Amino acid sequence: MSVEDGGNAEAYWENNDLTFNTSSLQYRPNYNEYRGAPRLTYEHSAIAGEFDNGAVLLRSDPTVVRGESGTDPRISLTVLTGDISDNGVDARNVDVSPVSQGRGSVRLAPDSGDSRIVLPTAVENETALAERWNRTTDATVTVHGEDRIQVALEGNYSLSLSEVSIDGDGATEPAYLVPVTGNGTVGQSVGVEVRDTYNNPVADAEVSFDGTTGETNDDGRVFFEPDAPDDYSATINGGGESYESVPFSVTEAGSSGSTNRTFSTQWESDSATVVANGDRDLNVSVSDRSGNPIANATIDYSITPQSPDGSLSKWNQSVHDGKDNVTFEAGNAQEGESFDVFASAGDDVDTASVTVIDGSVDLQDTISENDTEFTIDHGLTNLDSGFLVVENEDTGVNEMYNISDGTSTTDVDDIGGISGGDTINATLYEDDSRRVQLDSDTTTVEDPDPNFTVDITNVNDPVTEGEDLNVDYTVENTGDETDTQTIELLDFDGQVVDSFEVTLDGGETTSGTLTWATTSGDAGTDDITVRSDDDTETQTVTIDPSMANSVSTTGSPSGSNIAGGPDGGGSRIAFDITADSEVTLTGFSVTTDIGSFTNDGSTVGGDEPPTTFSGQVTIDLARFSTNNIQNSLEEEFVDPDTGNPDIVVTLEFDDGSVLEIGIT
Repeated sequence: MSVEDGGNAEAYWENNDLTFNTSSLQYRPNYNEYRGAPRLTYEHSAIAGEFDNGAVLLRSDPTVVRGESGTDPRISLTVLTGDISDNGVDARNVDVSPVSQGRGSVRLAPDSGDSRIVLPTAVENETALAERWNRTTDATVTVHGEDRIQVALEGNYSLSLSEVSIDGDGATEPAYLVPVTGNGTVGQSVGVEVRDTYNNPVADAEVSFDGTTGETNDDGRVFFEPDAPDDYSATINGGGESYESVPFSVTEAGSSGSTNRTFSTQWESDSATVVANGDRDLNVSVSDRSGNPIANATIDYSITPQSPDGSLSKWNQSVHDGKDNVTFEAGNAQEGESFDVFASAGDDVDTASVTVIDGSVDLQDTISENDTEFTIDHGLTNLDSGFLVVENEDTGVNEMYNISDGTSTTDVDDIGGISGGDTINATLYEDDSRRVQLDSDTTTVEDPDPNFTVDITNVNDPVTEGEDLNVDYTVENTGDETDTQTIELLDFDGQVVDSFEVTLDGGETTSGTLTWATTSGDAGTDDITVRSDDDTETQTVTIDPSMANSVSTTGSPSGSNIAGGPDGGGSRIAFDITADSEVTLTGFSVTTDIGSFTNDGSTVGGDEPPTTFSGQVTIDLARFSTNNIQNSLEEEFVDPDTGNPDIVVTLEFDDGSVLEIGIT
């Protein structure tokens, strides 16, 4: 087989008789209590178990050959180096360390007829091992002499090589150079990648560049910045072999310069954008100096800076028609970050700049079918402008326009009007080609349900308990549908004291008055509430106490202070009352079941009504017209049949309130 990569990679492989020594790792159990166990051999990515009777089983499938010809087949070989030997019954860890990691590949093509790979094996029954490989490998595997198996291949393959060590020893040396940039201009960097015999990058390798030296980074790369136009050369190992040197032609900025390259590697575009957290395909072509596509060329891809924030979908690819694409994956890259992506084939490299962009769009939170317009907030990162499309998916009508950071307003007529249940979509694109979508937002137009809002417009407070508290209100149905609801007035204790039922169409309003007929004991300052099924409103009001409510009797039982009648016969009854605040008594009346009463000579605190007083005073009822009372002075004044007082005194106050006192 021969290498078809072109440039230094092909030159190195074609001019060196490359051989790779590899070992097997074998475990041979030998216990008295554990008999008949197979010998386990790890080699060429597979674990084989071999029994004493010659049978062989694979504990893992070999991955040396993957894919068939025409479907990007690959050969992946790992060279195992180092030496380890141990015997005993204790557990032993086997540490495997990478020496050369398989990050690159070369394209192989058969020289004539089929190609083959011959692999050494430590399994004693090579025939049984080959049969097992044939069951899991796309290629044909046969025995190739003692301690060898052969893998027959058809067509072209990509070969990837690695080396791992089982004892921590081992290192690789620089073998050849490949360019990672093309010819440059003064002030522009040119770079190379140093690879080992396995076609993998070599870190910390020394590279000479016309009198200066530099060391490769972890990716095996080093860059130089020429300060004058000239022909330069980057070399390793003294540059004695052609593949140990890469020439560069550096010209003044703006000059076309000269080139001696046989390959032309070209990105479709020198710059591209990718949406944050998204990806973007980048197209590349490889041709000769006449512009004809180079078939079966291998393109190596790389990215700077190397970080988890931005990555490529692959690192190399063999192409059949001189064209390929690689996917740039933004990952966790932040908006505004930029990356250089390199495509290298043969002796030419091209660079494309990829910049991460982003944008956001946010529709108005709530859109109602009554709205005549709505807003869209939009933001852009690393873009001067974007392209916004706003569409009513139900009418199929949209409007489109260029935007910058900020807020736009859409007239509903421009999207064919809106109705409840319609779906409104706003999509933000990078530009009017609408190929790269940055963000989108969707909302559903609301069809408002009935909603009765209430407002208290006026209250006639303060009032005195016993008077009506009148509450003026307004009710509006802010929804679109007709509904009937009960509007209620709640007192200080949350009890409904007045209510009415009202039917309103959408948008309709009504007003009226609710009344609380206050009574004795309602005095205080607190909140009253007007409510509908959907809404409430409260207001603080004051209900003053009545004069009668501030007066109480003194002594127990009430009014039992009884005296004999005055000159002229009859009886006199006297009792005490106490007023907590100043009150005006305008009069009183007496009802009795045991005799009649006349007002002549009766006093309140020594004065005849009307009279104003506070604190404790004595009411003296002076005249009763019969002697029935005189005859019952030693009895309780209670009707034995009903238990009600025989004498009831009603006090009448200036604010219209009254207080009844039973004389018992």
